[in-house]
Amino acid sequence: MAISLVGTSTGGPTLNDVTITLPAGIAQNDVVYAAGMTGTIADQDVTESSGTYTELADLYSNDTNDTNLGVYRKVQGATPDSSVTIDAGTNNIGVALTLRGVNTTTPEDATTTTATAPNNGTPDPPSIVTATANAWVLPFAASSEGDAVTNPPTNYTNLVDIQDGPRNVMASSREIASPGTEDPGAYDDIAGQTSDSWSAATVAVRPAPAVIMPPPPTIINQAVQRAAFW
Repeated sequence: MAISLVGTSTGGPTLNDVTITLPAGIAQNDVVYAAGMTGTIADQDVTESSGTYTELADLYSNDTNDTNLGVYRKVQGATPDSSVTIDAGTNNIGVALTLRGVNTTTPEDATTTTATAPNNGTPDPPSIVTATANAWVLPFAASSEGDAVTNPPTNYTNLVDIQDGPRNVMASSREIASPGTEDPGAYDDIAGQTSDSWSAATVAVRPAPAVIMPPPPTIINQAVQRAAFW
């Protein structure tokens, strides 16, 4: 089954926990990938408030302008969430992508890879090795440079980005037809400054297995009749 995008969402800015409203039409077994960040000048324990999401990354990059980034995932149940709330300290912003057609038993196709860097505000999410054909790669990133991002990395789509002063969090996606190493590339719209920092996490999402439909009853009946005749 092919993965598809239900929608993207942003939340914030807020001085407290950031609540990201999820798209209309979200359904059971859809999978939400959400990220929240703050530029607080300290290492924060970024958390998802309900405790029902799986943490994929909690990153800190230290410079004059710091970044804290947390990335989370949840397979939606019979009553899907209408929002997700992330606590990253103060001055929080967040983004989310809601996907359909994800393998709900093993949502990630590989262990999430992470990277951080001081002295540079241009996020460069790390490479990841996919294992399954048509997996999606999601490069999440946070920067202490607030430049607007209008272009995702090359060949990526579904960009979602929000800025607030010296804070910036973003994500995008790409379907990878053949398994192997995928290096998303940088979010080049953000100008790097030596006083800035960034944090990034690259997530690989596994598609649900193809549904094999049984043959129609007429074909089964014909096969039974032939067997009885012989």
